[in-house]
Amino acid sequence: MKQEIIPIGNRILVKPKEKEEKTKSGIILAGDKEEKQDQGIVISVGDGREVQKFKRDDILIFQRYGPAEIKVNKEKYIIIHIDEVFAIIKEVKCL
Repeated sequence: MKQEIIPIGNRILVKPKEKEEKTKSGIILAGDKEEKQDQGIVISVGDGREVQKFKRDDILIFQRYGPAEIKVNKEKYIIIHIDEVFAIIKEVKCL
């Protein structure tokens, strides 16, 4: 049976973004694979007024050690409260 996660209030459901292992120029980055990630992709938002500015596929930077990590349908997710969000990453097109 498949389950759906629906955040409540001012919470956001996020899929952790995989850490980059290589830079764009091909340099391999060393790092701890088990280190908690602080970026993720918005899957859905709660019904609170403050989280309505976020939309599906936004990339967020959030507090590393506050959010709740969960696993549903063998997928890892993070539930973040609005107070744990620091910024949205936006793609900027250069001329």
